[in-house]
Amino acid sequence: MANAAQKKLAVQNKRILMFMLVADVTVNLLFILLRFFVRSPLSKLSKLLYVFSAGSAGFVHYQLNRAAAPKYDSRGALLYVGQDLLQHGVTSYMIDYMYFSWIIILLSSLTSTKFFALYLLVPIFVGYKAFPLLRMGFQQLQKFRNQGTNDPASSEQAEPATANQPLSKRQEKLRKKANKFQSA
Repeated sequence: MANAAQKKLAVQNKRILMFMLVADVTVNLLFILLRFFVRSPLSKLSKLLYVFSAGSAGFVHYQLNRAAAPKYDSRGALLYVGQDLLQHGVTSYMIDYMYFSWIIILLSSLTSTKFFALYLLVPIFVGYKAFPLLRMGFQQLQKFRNQGTNDPASSEQAEPATANQPLSKRQEKLRKKANKFQSA
């Protein structure tokens, strides 16, 4: 059985994408039925928030479908497996965002449109996840600045750290050889 793992991944991706499509359509139809026909009419802001919510979840679903949908030729042979939807990283965050959007749409359709305010948690979460990366980037930038200026303060900070550490035998030999060639 050639490419069994790829075929299994293709079937898994197809199943997950179908579930996402059915869930997306169901949640949006439920919102439209409940908010436009059963309950009181929505304000313009609530309609705008719903369009944003459904549109952003639809866009994420479209991107995931483009990246992970398996492609077959006319004979049914697998041409492209697609990206694994169960992998960690950006794909996982995109799927989580879709679930988050569906929950907000469901809560807004059943109770109040004030649940759309929960979208403010998304930038807070992004900041929480990006802060360590930004801090590391700023530290690297500071190191580059200190190396580029060659100021005595930055070199004095670097020297005591290396002076306190004992040298290995190889490093001692290399230092003696360098000193020998410099003095000659």
